[in-house]
Order: sequence, then structure tokens, then C-alpha cells
Amino acid sequence: MRRQRYGEPSHCRRADQGTSHARRNENRLVVYLANFFGALGLVFLVVLSNHGEMNSNAVGSSAVKIAPAKAALPFWEAFFKGILCNILVCLAVWLALAARSVVDKIFAVIFPISPFVAAGFEHSVANMYFIPLGIPGWRCRKSVLVRPLLKPLARNSRQHHRRRSHGSAG
Repeated sequence: MRRQRYGEPSHCRRADQGTSHARRNENRLVVYLANFFGALGLVFLVVLSNHGEMNSNAVGSSAVKIAPAKAALPFWEAFFKGILCNILVCLAVWLALAARSVVDKIFAVIFPISPFVAAGFEHSVANMYFIPLGIPGWRCRKSVLVRPLLKPLARNSRQHHRRRSHGSAG
């Protein structure tokens, strides 16, 4: 049995202990895709809530400005901004792990994450949200998105509920 490191919780184990490279890469892919679809779902909810129209469309217009600026960054600039972001995110995780109460954890996360957002550092999961949110014309496309996605979903759930209430499996 491996000796516990100083300050390491007893339930921790090394990430590479007992898992193959293929399994770790598969897990990374699943996490990446889940983050991507979660970010798109959040974009969808924000668009449907008309959040971009707040303050005389100032929120929406700033999103439309941010997205192309993030997408147009040169590779190395985005790479090094990503490293700076990772330093602050890791600090937030370490501080949250050291915190004892929920309030401590909240304050531990706020202070490293706020400068990362304010400085404009790059985070891939945050960009999964910001770049699609800044696509101009979401307001026009809202009806195109709502009709084909939500109406069949509502219809299918009603049919499924009807089948379940009549006793047939479905």
C-alpha cells in the first residue's frame, strides 16, 4: 500500500494508478464532450431568456464583441493565457480543498477566479460558452431553434406520459 503524502486526503490516489492511457484518454474525451454540450445548453438557455437584451442590448453586443476576439487570438498567445488561467484555477482548487466549510470554499474560489476573468485569460470550457454565445443573430435563430427542438420534445414526452398512464411500456 502506498504511503499517504503530507496534507493528502486519505481517499486520494494517484491519477495514473490502475488506469491505462486509453482509459484516461477516453475519460478526458467524455469530460470534454460533456463540458461542450453543457456549455451549449447554457447558451441555449441564455438566448431563450433574452439575457442579451439587458441594458439596451449592451450585454448581447459585448458578447458579440468578445467571441470573435477570443476566436482570433494567435495560437501562442491563447496558449500562454491558458497557462496563466490554469495557475489561478489550480490555486482555486487547492484553496477550496484546504477550506473546511462551504463559506470558506466559496471565498477560496472567488479570489483566484476573479482575476482570471478580469485579466481575460483563456479557459477552454469558458470559451465553449462565450464563443457560441457571441454568434450574431441568435435572436433571429431563436424560432428556428425552438420549433424543431422543443416542440417535438414536448410532444414526445406527452406521448410517453400517455403510454405510461395506459399501462403499456414504452
